[in-house]
Amino acid sequence: MAYEIDWSAEALLDLTDTVSYLVNVLGSRQAGASFKTKVNAAMKIVASRPLALPRVSDAYLARRGYRRAVAGDYLLLFRVIEERASIVNGEVEDRGEKDDGLVRVLRVFHAGQDYPSVIRHRP
Repeated sequence: MAYEIDWSAEALLDLTDTVSYLVNVLGSRQAGASFKTKVNAAMKIVASRPLALPRVSDAYLARRGYRRAVAGDYLLLFRVIEERASIVNGEVEDRGEKDDGLVRVLRVFHAGQDYPSVIRHRP
């Protein structure tokens, strides 16, 4: 079983912009391909066990449920939106056949970026 992954429009734009930067500005198709591979590997972990991944270090965002996955030098910020499994008498019940819940990937940032400021000051 796995969580369903939903990408926000901002996160998809972040992915596109990052690949474009790596390929067109830095001139490295290999870096672009490597980034995609690392994102895919990170998302497999997110889909299988998102609650095992750490909350972000910023206290304000952590209280709002932001977690992070690492893809090389990039951070994928996400939140668990919905849990679809319930525990009754210590047993998992009502688990959907497709997944355990819904995770929304909110943004993708370079690890060196001040992402808390970007998120807090968005229009």
